[in-house]
Amino acid sequence: MTLPVFNQNQGPIAEAEARRTEASARFAALQAQVLGEIDRALAGYRAAFQKLEGTDSLVSNRKRQQQSVQAMFNVGEADRLALLSAQLELVSGMLSRLDTFITTQQSFGLLEDAVQHPLDPLGSFSAIPERDPWARERGTRR
Repeated sequence: MTLPVFNQNQGPIAEAEARRTEASARFAALQAQVLGEIDRALAGYRAAFQKLEGTDSLVSNRKRQQQSVQAMFNVGEADRLALLSAQLELVSGMLSRLDTFITTQQSFGLLEDAVQHPLDPLGSFSAIPERDPWARERGTRR
């Protein structure tokens, strides 16, 4: 004769639910950590890229200035010191741009590390996961 089960396995069910809740909390914490790392890396890359664009503009301006001084030197309107100063400023700007380019590439590498996927530097970063990939299915976006 079998006895009816009065507690209907409530103890093991409660333990399983507690383990599931704990696993869900660990997953949510890990997901928040990963998304935070991606956000920081992306912000660092964007800042470095903006700085790179600024140094590109600076180098372009210094190149025009150097060409102008070179033209003036060729017709005798500027001395060698002015020409060498313009060349030095151009080279200095190019060195600054190189430093900024290296920083930008390092930031891009950190972004790839955070995403754990190779990215196309000229692409739109479509490989970066959305904040909430299921939002599209629900019709919302975070």
